[in-house]
Amino acid sequence: MLGNSTDSTKERILSACIRLLARLPFSRITMNDVAGESGVTKPMIYYYFTNKQGLYMAAARAMLVRARAELEKILAQDLSLRETLVALGRGRLEVIKREPELVRAHLSLLLDPGIREMISSLQDELADLHRMILPAFGRAVRSGEIRSDFDFELAAKMFHGVLNAYIVRVIHGHLAPDELPDPEDVANILFKGIEARRGVQP
Repeated sequence: MLGNSTDSTKERILSACIRLLARLPFSRITMNDVAGESGVTKPMIYYYFTNKQGLYMAAARAMLVRARAELEKILAQDLSLRETLVALGRGRLEVIKREPELVRAHLSLLLDPGIREMISSLQDELADLHRMILPAFGRAVRSGEIRSDFDFELAAKMFHGVLNAYIVRVIHGHLAPDELPDPEDVANILFKGIEARRGVQP
C-alpha cells in the first residue's frame, strides 16, 4: 500500500488508466473516462498530471518500473541460465492468468501507434528490459552451460518473442490461458541450439 492519501489517489488514477488502456485504443480514451473509471474528479486528475499525455506517460512508467522490479527479482537469484529462462517464462505466462488487463495495457505500449509515439522517450527503457538478461548468458558461457559462438541478444529476443506470441494469442482469444506451454519446454527449445556440447569447449 502507498503511504499517504496523495499517493493513494495517484495510484487509483493510474490503475484506472491501465484498465482503460486494456479495453480501448489510446485515441478513444478521454479524461471523462479516466474520471469515471477512477472515481476521481477531472480537476483533481489535471492537478496531478496536467494532461492526458502526462497521465499516460506516468502510467507507462509505472508499468515499466513494475516489470523491471519483477525481472530484477528473478535475476538476483543464484540460478543457471536455463533456470532463469524458465522463471522468466513462468512469470510472463502466469501474469496473463492473474492480471490480463495489465498485460493488455503493456501490449498497447508496444503496439498502439498513438501511445507508442507519445512515449517514444521511454522506448530505450522498454528495450533495456529485454537486455537485462544478457549478463546471464555471459555467466552461462563462463560456467560451460552454453556455447559462446552465437548472438546473445538475438537469442534473448527470440525467447521474448516466443513468449509474446503466445501472450498475444491469449489476448485475442485464439488460445485459452490453460493451453499456454510449459515455460520449461520453451526454454528447452532455445537450449537445443545454444547449450554446450559434451567434450566441446564453450
